[in-house]
Parts: sequence; structure tokens; C-alpha cells
Amino acid sequence: YAEEGKLELSHKQTKRLVDSCYRVKSIPEKDEDGNLTDKTMKAWTDWDETSDPVETELRVWLEIVPWQWQIRANSAHFIRKLFDMLSYMEKFMNKHPNTNGARVYSLLPVATTFQAAYVKLNASTLYGLLARRIHDPKVKDFLESELNHLPFNARTFQKNKVEVLRKIFDVEQFETQNRKFVDEIKTNGYGASVTMIRPVTTT
Repeated sequence: YAEEGKLELSHKQTKRLVDSCYRVKSIPEKDEDGNLTDKTMKAWTDWDETSDPVETELRVWLEIVPWQWQIRANSAHFIRKLFDMLSYMEKFMNKHPNTNGARVYSLLPVATTFQAAYVKLNASTLYGLLARRIHDPKVKDFLESELNHLPFNARTFQKNKVEVLRKIFDVEQFETQNRKFVDEIKTNGYGASVTMIRPVTTT
């Protein structure tokens, strides 16, 4: 809506245009019996009347009042609107390559926008995970049968971390005479790292 060749509206014009997207219609309020009261209420999904052609054009393009709950319920619709804006910006930059401040953005996250983070799986984190699922009969049966009826609490898990982790994870296959499991596994959801240590030997 800025003038040809310009990137943005003034702050005042931008605020007025954005505010117009959230101006909704006021309608008469009715009581539980359907009778009119002396009050009015907001029709949160209907815009008010406007004679401004720019406001009208923007509302026709949006189609839906962009409240947070509306965006959440109609995410595919608003993703399409984001795509339309991105396409417009790309055409704008191609037409006006020397415009200062012009930027395109990624519609969805790409690999360069985040870094993989590893999560530690030890006795404390396992307790936290299982605590959320303790009401599941399968989880309860597993704790009783595989962990020898250990009391289900964080202190017991920490005190018996060697037995707990070896019951849940089959780590013996990775151990050698010179490398032993040290009660911690790291994973980023794709790969896993089993932490080992070289046992201290005395002569």
C-alpha cells in the first residue's frame, strides 16, 4: 500500500491500516430469552463498516478477522497469506533491487535457522519422562516387572541409576573391556551418543 517504489507506509498510516483489521461490528445484545437489552456487544468475526478503499481492499484480501484464535483455527488459510506476502516482496525486490531495508523471509524454518540440541537421558530425566506416563498400565507394569518394584521416586532412581539405566537401555553391546557405560545417553532425536569411560586400573 506504499507509493510505487517505496518500501513502507508512514508509522501513522501503518497503524491506522493495521487497526482497521481489528475493528469489528457492534450489534445489539440479547438476553437468554432472545429479548433485546439496552446494551451492545462485539461481533468478533465481522468487521465494521468502512468507506476507506484501502481498508476495504485489505479486508477482502484477508477474508478472516486475524484474531489469534482465528489464525490458530485457520492456519492453512493464513499460511497462504504469508506466502502471498513473500511472493509480493520477492517481486518488489526484483523490480527495485536498490531499495534499502527490503528483506525477504523464510515461510517455514530451514536448517540454517536452528541448531540441533542434544538431550541428556539419565536417571533424573528418565524419572521425569516416566512420571508423566505413570498412569499408563503399560508403564506401571514395566516399572514393577523390569525394575524389581523399586519405589517410584526421583531419589530411588538416582540412587539406583546404574541398575535403572541398564534395565531400560541395552548398553552392554557397546561396552568393551576398556570402555564402560557411565549412566548417560545423549540424543537429538535422530542419533544417540552413549557415554563411556575408561576404567581406572591399579597395578
